[in-house]
Amino acid sequence: PTSLYWTRGEVQAAEAFRRNPHGNVLVSRNSGNKVAWLSMKNVFLGHWGTTPQKGKKERLLQEFYNQGTSLERIEWILDEYDIRYIWYGPDERQMGPLPPIMNVAPVISNSAVTVFKLRK
Repeated sequence: PTSLYWTRGEVQAAEAFRRNPHGNVLVSRNSGNKVAWLSMKNVFLGHWGTTPQKGKKERLLQEFYNQGTSLERIEWILDEYDIRYIWYGPDERQMGPLPPIMNVAPVISNSAVTVFKLRK
């Protein structure tokens, strides 16, 4: 089940994120529902009924945050789904540390969330 509630920091980050250029966002299902709504961005995982290949994407997201996943595989996931941003909030931190991707820079950061932009 997804959480209905967000911290003030999560809401502020999503609202600020709206001002960034459009692009696909790598985000967990729990966060994805609200990120799509508040930021008007396309999300990797969102509502279960509107996310194509939901099961596959949930497995890929777990793989992304698994410390044993190769950097080549992580880069494939990002390229395959044309990911421009990574939303790294409380739900994503529970999944694992952010992989050591070299071509990212934070565009939004507060006590709850950091949003990274991939430099392509």
